[in-house]
Amino acid sequence: MTCERSRHVEQGRRSARILAAVLIPVAFSLAACGGGEKNEGPAPAMGTPSASASPVAPGTLGLTWYGHSMFLLQSPGGVNILIDPNSGIGYPKPTLPKIDVVTVSHDHFDHNKMDVAGKDVRVLNGIQDGDWENIDETIGDVHIRTIPTSHDDQQGSERGKNSMFLFEVAGMRLLFAGDLGHVLTDEQLAAVGAVDILLLSVGGGPTIGPAEATQVVGQLKPRLVVPMHYKTDVVSFSGSDKLQGVEPFLEGKAVERLGTNFAVVDEARLPEQTTILVMGYQ
Repeated sequence: MTCERSRHVEQGRRSARILAAVLIPVAFSLAACGGGEKNEGPAPAMGTPSASASPVAPGTLGLTWYGHSMFLLQSPGGVNILIDPNSGIGYPKPTLPKIDVVTVSHDHFDHNKMDVAGKDVRVLNGIQDGDWENIDETIGDVHIRTIPTSHDDQQGSERGKNSMFLFEVAGMRLLFAGDLGHVLTDEQLAAVGAVDILLLSVGGGPTIGPAEATQVVGQLKPRLVVPMHYKTDVVSFSGSDKLQGVEPFLEGKAVERLGTNFAVVDEARLPEQTTILVMGYQ
């Protein structure tokens, strides 16, 4: 876990206490952040998901970030879902468990590398033949459906269509926003409904930036937000220079940072206050 010193120390302690109530506990110490009071207590479960054993128990879900918009969602029933896979854009190649299904929000090169998941894996494409695909089905203990949006604020005329994916698993509703290019309409908000966990692009460029992302958080009022699709020290592809880092989005918000890319989220311990969880990508 990392935290900031000086004027951010107290905010870091407060958000650490918030996150301790969200995620499966293990021991940690704030002393490792560079001085400050030692605070032994619960913190996020960390590590690498294993193909031989599920990392999650009933009432929880596993979430791994592999950089950009690529996540692994793991259910207590053992369903492994790979979301918007990428390769060749600077992030390390992941070692994955057996993948049951891949979801793809739109057909762009930094989101549609299905071969990362292996051979003969089922793919749910949010966009088919240039139009939204209406996905609404259950796989194991996970219900999946799509909500049509656009990749820009011009109804898709500049960058095309985008599908948000809503996953209902372990009593929680997790919304993956994909390359959302606009704040949500009333119709889209009604289609989504309540959200517990929001995976949201915040880096600007081809998607919404910090200001619009903050508006979307205000619209949906999720309990936990995981920012994605922003500039990091390794991302590299044509156009990535237009991305902003995560820091502008974090201003004025309750923030917790993980030094790992894996967390187990407990439905019974989700915070009342919206908390931003900044994950590592390895």
